[in-house]
Amino acid sequence: MVLKDTEKAKILINTTKREVRYAVRKPDGTIESKVVPEVRHATVVVKTDGEVQIIARPYGFCFEPGLGVGYNAGLRPTGDVQFFYFHNWGGNLGVYYKDNLRVYLAGSYTLSRLRLTNTSLWLGFDLRPDIIFGVQLRL
Repeated sequence: MVLKDTEKAKILINTTKREVRYAVRKPDGTIESKVVPEVRHATVVVKTDGEVQIIARPYGFCFEPGLGVGYNAGLRPTGDVQFFYFHNWGGNLGVYYKDNLRVYLAGSYTLSRLRLTNTSLWLGFDLRPDIIFGVQLRL
């Protein structure tokens, strides 16, 4: 990342690639640049002395809706919400249709290492309890 002569700092938060890139011109004229990978939610603070503080927790609560396909004795359309994350792992709550509308709770894994940051594989169970697994695309 390159800074123009008039710029003191440049920060790019890319939620698709899940990374934060920044470059900061220090008071002595040197430029510090860095890439922070695997960031889901970040807060960036640039202090007056040029120090950059990135607060990126590896876990937290979120609200990330998605659509997908699940398998339970046949392919089923699904809709769910990821409500918790820990690195690439997550907790999902969703619905699918099999004879009637069913609610499921699932654990998911995001395929960000394959550069599919909006795609998750998940495995869960409904209230019957039937096991269901599938693929989710975050909206």
